[in-house]
Amino acid sequence: MKKTLLLLFIICSVSLYPKEPSERDTIKSYVLGEVISTANKIKEITVASSVHDINYATIHNTDATDISAVTARIPSAMVQTNSRGETMLFLRGAGERQLGLFFDGALINVPWDNRADLSLIPADVISSIKVVNGSGSVLYGANVIGGVVNILSRERRNDGIGGTIRLQGNDAGSKTISGTADAKFGNLNLTGNVYYMDTPGFLLSADDKDAGLDFQNPGSALRTNTDKDIFSLFLRSEYKLGDNSTVGLSVNHINAEKGIAPLTSEKEGKERFWRYPEWKRTMITMLARHGFESIPGLMLRGSIWYDMFNQSIEDYTDFSYSEINEIQDDKDNTLGIRLSADYTFAWEDVLTIAFNSMLTKHEAGVTDTESGHEDISDFSQNLISIGAEYKGKSGKLGYNAGISYDMNKTPKTGVFTENEGQSDSDYGAFAGFIYVINENSDIFINVSRKTRFPTLREAFDGALGKFLPNPGLEPETGLQYETGTKFSGKDYFFRISGFATFYDGLIEKIKAPDDPEDRKTRVNYADALITGIETTISYTPFRKFDINGYFTYMYSDGEYEGKYVRHLQYKPDYVGFLSAGYNFNFGLNPAIETELTGKQFGENGRTGNIDKIEATSSFNFRLSYKFDIGYDMLYELYMRCNNITDVARLSKVGLQMPGRTVIVGIKADI
Repeated sequence: MKKTLLLLFIICSVSLYPKEPSERDTIKSYVLGEVISTANKIKEITVASSVHDINYATIHNTDATDISAVTARIPSAMVQTNSRGETMLFLRGAGERQLGLFFDGALINVPWDNRADLSLIPADVISSIKVVNGSGSVLYGANVIGGVVNILSRERRNDGIGGTIRLQGNDAGSKTISGTADAKFGNLNLTGNVYYMDTPGFLLSADDKDAGLDFQNPGSALRTNTDKDIFSLFLRSEYKLGDNSTVGLSVNHINAEKGIAPLTSEKEGKERFWRYPEWKRTMITMLARHGFESIPGLMLRGSIWYDMFNQSIEDYTDFSYSEINEIQDDKDNTLGIRLSADYTFAWEDVLTIAFNSMLTKHEAGVTDTESGHEDISDFSQNLISIGAEYKGKSGKLGYNAGISYDMNKTPKTGVFTENEGQSDSDYGAFAGFIYVINENSDIFINVSRKTRFPTLREAFDGALGKFLPNPGLEPETGLQYETGTKFSGKDYFFRISGFATFYDGLIEKIKAPDDPEDRKTRVNYADALITGIETTISYTPFRKFDINGYFTYMYSDGEYEGKYVRHLQYKPDYVGFLSAGYNFNFGLNPAIETELTGKQFGENGRTGNIDKIEATSSFNFRLSYKFDIGYDMLYELYMRCNNITDVARLSKVGLQMPGRTVIVGIKADI
């Protein structure tokens, strides 16, 4: 069966380019939140090979309550929940710390560990997602070896007032309510969203329950300690000062608490019995755009954000979750700035100069509940990137090239005072070419180099005794290549590309050698390689019937201390997605989806061995009915069944994923 599915994907490998337009013509992306701008006449032919757009219709049809379920539809993406209970995105094998995640142009990676828990970010305010694979530009700042994901919020296109209300639940007992309002009055545009989700946990596969899991409440269909409670508030305003000037302000607040599924593959005494009684984040972002009438062709863009992030981790002594051993309180305050200047020449080429800066402070307090003693450590990091990029075209040839200088400094490093003031720097470079054969096809080639600096947590944090810090951790560098071609027609789109990333000093997690406490640590591999082939297509064989999806094959290996490492951890040898749906004239819309994940490998903390996670294929079904009862309101009733066959799947070795889940909901557009 798996071979048949694999053959099907290779033959008809497909991508998410739904032909259905946005479901409401009043919705568009928040244009101020674009990370990079280009002149309209050349942006379609310059490095378009590296860009994927996930539109509003695709996002809506996932029925996602958070961003993680949406990003799973990105070609070559894998979403994984780790042992800390954080949901992370991997792209073409690049890890979560190697990606830059932006929301309306502001970086949402928490600098302390350079990653963000996507499961806590609501999906209903999103209008589109733009993805740049690899280092498709030098203008995104530092630490983006693997690519950039820019999430854009909703903005009303036409004057008036509207909104959306959604109620959703599932057979695990989850309840979600979300309300979004948008308004446009001349030059003023407003958007707001209130979201609340409460879930007692996720349902286990029957195969997982029959296997007799460690650390599982007997008789419960829900995975123990996977409950979650989230409240969020999002407000955004934009005011157009003139034809070439706009300012915007947004506030994004999230308040959550949740449990973490206990890992079943850790040695006795090394298990994580953790809960997050507090996960709170507030981001305030200001964006602006200004063009000069006195200097035609010059456009300045800028964003500044302040990020306040607090979380508390309770470390329990055992599976009963009744006695707390230690409590860790993390407080992060980050100031970020992005500035860029675009100059469009008379011949329509564009020169862009960009400046990115991030200043962050982290306070970690660990309290021993028995003695009441609290240890507080202070950390800080300064990150600066300056880059310049040139885009243009000559006949049918489009080109894009740039260079950047990245610098990282760590003024405060906790108890590792000898590392205070330490700094690293490196350069980044990118070049891309695309040749337009005709209006329906082109060929492209890209090459880039980028560096990622170790995070403060990777180098200096012990994770409540679970890790051995490595203050000598060095930056990792990635040299990337991509080449391919794409074809498009009235009813189809097809793209195939080959890619390869050569890493020098790739940061990987291993068992700490000769450590009496048997902890893990992070080290630099001497060399590592991730290479693969990505195919994407959409096809409409006849009116109102769409097939969309992707398939990516990957290979990885590395070298550590002179030893060959055949399998890098959690790099599946393939990922794929396929969807097919039909839109009936009377409003009924059935669709079926298939998700494929190839075999991958990860460390078993109990045995110390590298275990294989077998390949899996899961199927989803969605049925919706749209109807209009007047008063300018459109309703949609929908039902979705994820993992229909209830197949057992692992996110990591010893960490289960949800089994069969039935979701029902109603949505009203006003």
